[in-house]
Amino acid sequence: MIGTPAYMAPEALSGTFDHRSDLYSLGCVLYEMVTGRRPFTGTSWHLVNQHLSEQPAALRTLHPKSPVRLERLVGRLLAKDPAQRPDSAEEICYRLEEINDRHFGDTPPSRGLDITSEVWLYPHEATDGAIIPLRFTSHKTCPACATREDEKAARACTTCEGEGRVVREQQTYKVRIPAGIRDGQKVRIRELGGPGKHGGAPGDLYVTVHVAD
Repeated sequence: MIGTPAYMAPEALSGTFDHRSDLYSLGCVLYEMVTGRRPFTGTSWHLVNQHLSEQPAALRTLHPKSPVRLERLVGRLLAKDPAQRPDSAEEICYRLEEINDRHFGDTPPSRGLDITSEVWLYPHEATDGAIIPLRFTSHKTCPACATREDEKAARACTTCEGEGRVVREQQTYKVRIPAGIRDGQKVRIRELGGPGKHGGAPGDLYVTVHVAD
């Protein structure tokens, strides 16, 4: 077992971990930054038991002025089951920026984040060109509550439960691969990336092409 017990994910305690274990540790750090205390305290044995089977005090119980969305985000990061945590650090950055913009500042429109994906081609497809169906996860602004300023109203949203956007919406897009493309090159698809903030334009989707030997 390697790491600081106060910040270790439950699965890491048994030697099984991946990038979502780091997200759990980030959740511990965010919890401490907001509340001034760690989610769990005590001896190393107590910490292990709490990480495995106990829930920390709710963020807003210790810091009532914290945004509801921040409490939800930290709660997801501290989920015992890695599958219930956010997918990536990129998603966390996006959500924290949204929370900051909505609750702590008035910012002008800004462009959404670019996202990436990959496709695999046979040599003849790379030579002649092809149209390849691509499934990817898009992040779209929730039309039901994205513009609401009142947190209680936003929390009543049945579409995204107040998150302000629909996460993990699966889409299939037909990617047009130009003839003569080489392994490692990227195809840019405009405005299929993350949603812009405050009316800004969406980001782009960049698809990396891999050509089979």
